[in-house]
Amino acid sequence: MSLLPLACLLCLAVASGSKLAKFEPPRGKTVLVVGQDIENIANYLAADGPMPGGFAAYTSLREVNGLDERSDVGGGVMFARALIDAHPNTVLQLGLYITGYENEILSGAADSQIDRLARWIASTHRPVYLRIGYEFDFPGNNFEPEKYVKAYRRIVDHIRAAGVSNVAFVWHSYAREAKHPAIDWYPGDGYVDWFAVSYFEQGPEYLDSFAVLAHEHHKPLMIAESAPWFDSIRPGSGTWGKWFKKVFAYIARNDVKMFCYIDNDWATIPIFKDMKWGDSRLQSDAEAMRLWTEEVAKERYLRSNPQLYRTLGYGR
Repeated sequence: MSLLPLACLLCLAVASGSKLAKFEPPRGKTVLVVGQDIENIANYLAADGPMPGGFAAYTSLREVNGLDERSDVGGGVMFARALIDAHPNTVLQLGLYITGYENEILSGAADSQIDRLARWIASTHRPVYLRIGYEFDFPGNNFEPEKYVKAYRRIVDHIRAAGVSNVAFVWHSYAREAKHPAIDWYPGDGYVDWFAVSYFEQGPEYLDSFAVLAHEHHKPLMIAESAPWFDSIRPGSGTWGKWFKKVFAYIARNDVKMFCYIDNDWATIPIFKDMKWGDSRLQSDAEAMRLWTEEVAKERYLRSNPQLYRTLGYGR
C-alpha cells in the first residue's frame, strides 16, 4: 500500500483540530506500556528496563480472574491489582477474553460478571483501556461479526450504565488477512474509543490499512500487543534493525498513541512454548536494552510521572 493516502489522512486529521478521544494523549505523544504477565514485567524492571507509563494484563469475562488474585491459565501469571498497587501514576491496558462466551453475554447470563468487572475497573482509580474480545478477526476466536458486535455493545452499555468513567473501550484487530473485512466487526463510533493492532512479524499491508481506517473514523491508534516473533533478541542478532526500527517508524508515521511491548521468552510460557516465537526480552542483549532505553527516553514517550493522568485528561 502506498503511504501517500495515509499521510494525507494524517494531515486532514491535524487540520481538523478534532477533539481528543477518551484518555488520548496529545498529538505526537505515545503512552509506553509493558506486558504481559507479572513475573516477566518484574524481570524487565529488575533488569533496569525503563519504567513505562502503564502495564498490560488479561482477564476472562467468564471467570473475571487475575484481577484481585493471582491466576495462571497457561499464559503467565496475571494479577492486575498487584501491578497497579506497586506502580502509581500508571495506566492499565486490559485484554478481555470473551471467546466462546458470546451467547451468555447476549442472553444476559453474563450480566453479573460484567457488573463485577465494571466495579473492579472503577476501583482502580486510573485510566483503564479495555480491549473487548481482543483480536476480533483472529480465526481462532471464531467470532461471527454480527454476534461479536452485539456482545461488544452489551458489555459497553452495561459498564456505562454502572457509571464507570475511568474506562476507554478498545477495538483490537490482529492486522492480518481474515474471512471478512475488519469493518464487518465494527461496533460503531459510539462504542469505540480507540482502534488497536497487534504488531508482530507481519508485513505493513494490513497494519497500514488499519491505520487508515482508524484515521477515517477519527480514533487514536494503539499497538496493543507487539514483539519480534521468530527472531530472538540476543547479542549480534540484529533484531533492533530488523524489527524495532520498523515498529518505531510505524509509530511515528501513524502517530500511534499507545505502544505495548511484550517482554518475555515465549518458550517458557506453557501455551506458547511450541510456537517458536523466540525470546523478546530486551534484557537478553545489553545493546538492545541500551537502544530501547535511549528510544523511550525521547519526548514522544509518556512514562510514569505525577502529571501522566492530567496529560491523558483523567481527573480533570
